[in-house]
Amino acid sequence: MIEKNVLNPDLKEKNLKDLEAIEHRVRGMKVSMMDAKEWYDLKGHIGDVRIRLNLYS
Repeated sequence: MIEKNVLNPDLKEKNLKDLEAIEHRVRGMKVSMMDAKEWYDLKGHIGDVRIRLNLYS
């Protein structure tokens, strides 16, 4: 939903708050070595979404 609404400036604060909550949950995850790449990719994707939120809204 955050990515879908990235172009809506009225939702910027909500999107940033929701993204922060997701980031907090991901930071607390413990993953096996087999899942480490996907976890790292997820963290990168969160960062990309944050950048888009700050650029477009």
